[in-house]
Amino acid sequence: IINTSKNNEERLAATISLGQIGSEDSIVTLENLLMDDEPNIRWDAAIALAKMGNRSGSKIIEMLLTRQYYDNFKEVDSWEQEQAILVAINVASNIKNPDIHKNLEILSKTDKSMKVRDAAFQAISRYGNGINNG
Repeated sequence: IINTSKNNEERLAATISLGQIGSEDSIVTLENLLMDDEPNIRWDAAIALAKMGNRSGSKIIEMLLTRQYYDNFKEVDSWEQEQAILVAINVASNIKNPDIHKNLEILSKTDKSMKVRDAAFQAISRYGNGINNG
């Protein structure tokens, strides 16, 4: 359904489902979805991969942790931005990456939302040692 449906809502639901299942059998499909035309599908594929500890979507996660990135998507309101950032923060500690760590530090110190700041701070503490291995 992901590759054959023209309905983005169906494709997005299938992408999210693959992420929730978390099977390594879906990694190739999710990696292919990182280049999808639909941003939500790219985002959810990156989130799903990160949940599995796969770093293929690191650049997308890095962007999702940057408020300025959402300026490219006028249809994404401030509530949706915050939710997307919180989801990205939640999976960020699964993939050691210095650029992601840097974005978490920025969010933890400067974000306008205290909820985002706190989540970023908590994610930084989960990173532990090995951040420079990214």
